[in-house]
Amino acid sequence: MLKTKCLLWLIIATTLATLGIAPRANALTFTTIDAPHGINNTVAAGINISGEIVGSFLDDLNSQGVHDHGFLIDENGPFTTIDHPRASPKPTEAFGINASGQIVGVFEDDRGNHGFLRQKNGAFTTIDDPHAQAGSVVALGINTSGKIVGIFQDDKGTHGFLRQKHGHFTTIDDPDAQEGSTFARGINASGQIVGNFSDAIGTHGFLRQKDGHFTTIDDPDAQGGKTFAQGINTSGQIVGYFSNAQGTATHGFFRDTNDTFTTFDVPNAEATYALGINENGKIVGKFQDATGLHGFVATP
Repeated sequence: MLKTKCLLWLIIATTLATLGIAPRANALTFTTIDAPHGINNTVAAGINISGEIVGSFLDDLNSQGVHDHGFLIDENGPFTTIDHPRASPKPTEAFGINASGQIVGVFEDDRGNHGFLRQKNGAFTTIDDPHAQAGSVVALGINTSGKIVGIFQDDKGTHGFLRQKHGHFTTIDDPDAQEGSTFARGINASGQIVGNFSDAIGTHGFLRQKDGHFTTIDDPDAQGGKTFAQGINTSGQIVGYFSNAQGTATHGFFRDTNDTFTTFDVPNAEATYALGINENGKIVGKFQDATGLHGFVATP
């Protein structure tokens, strides 16, 4: 069920913070995104080249209690709530959107979690990896050709997957990962995939090339902490977040194609999480402050 609402989402704060993310840009402008009727819990998870943003929020207006909805917005258009028809009143969350307006995410029904693909006309297709335990699939990213990445669980743990447009599934496990600890998060037009995995030392990001070769990604400022690679654009620029070894601070990062990292934080935030990046270098994510959890879009 789709409910299109007028443009009531709130642009709370626009702030400049210095950040050299590309040779032609040395600053980011941060804009806060809060969903209408949200209870200080909004996440902006994906953005396409047109600036359309998807994510999720908590709603306190439903008579059956607080639960998640997905959303779709563009910078000058309406706020559209996304609820999978099989989910209500259970949660629906949107995570990725491609240039054609196709959206991927997850919904919950009485049998558990399932990935979904939503076409621009609102039609849904359910995504369940054949290797997965029932009710354990989440679709997280989609590229311009319709290839989808995400995660599923089996009796060994969590694995990434790549779903081809024709429906064939490939399991993704980083060769350096502990068994059952690989998460595939984002995919670009070239078929490069980013995500994270765990080993005996901690959590690391990864970049998987189309030929299956893996490169480990560790933000140098993590200093023995955790690194999570979340989004990648066509140029191969990667965003994500990291925490220090003490787990007391979380920051966004931008990694360019020369493996140079830049740390950034939403001003006045207690924690910043970068989740997606488009071809224009716009970054979306979430941040925590004293009032709750909010989405953001950062514009170079």
